[in-house]
Amino acid sequence: MWRIIALIIVASLTRLFPIGIPNFTPMLAIGMIGALYMSGYKKYLIPIGAWLLSDIFIEILYRLKLWQYQGIHEGMWFIYLTFALIILFSEKVIRRATWTRIIVGSVAISVLFFILTNFYVWLVSGMYPHTPQGLLLAYEAGLPFFRNTLLSTLVYSTLMHGIIVLTYRETSLTYEVKNEK
Repeated sequence: MWRIIALIIVASLTRLFPIGIPNFTPMLAIGMIGALYMSGYKKYLIPIGAWLLSDIFIEILYRLKLWQYQGIHEGMWFIYLTFALIILFSEKVIRRATWTRIIVGSVAISVLFFILTNFYVWLVSGMYPHTPQGLLLAYEAGLPFFRNTLLSTLVYSTLMHGIIVLTYRETSLTYEVKNEK
């Protein structure tokens, strides 16, 4: 279990080393992997805690004028709520870690995140009229970010799952992986 926690923490810290691609982060993958490989409250606490810690580090860097955007902002509550829903979705729908489920799950949680967060932006930002056309504009404006979110979730989730599988095989450790009911 501690290896999975360490993997989640290391992955979340990669946010502090941006590669110049907006929304290319491991965070959605961390939520899915945490839900699939952890049990009980840990599947929520550790991924959400990792995201919060990386946001706090980013906020510190922002206040020191070493980062271009804030880590802590007024819409965070909705992002964390969406993240918790992604963990719940991963736990209840994806249910176990196979290569196919990791790939399909990465697409599904990226779409879910895109739909919910862009709806929130449309609803509260005032950037778009509160009409069906305004909602479509909000989704259209989010498409470039969606591409990066989808790509990063696929990359990080397959990488993290691969590391866990290789670590399991090489060390013969037993991880508590939920079996399909």
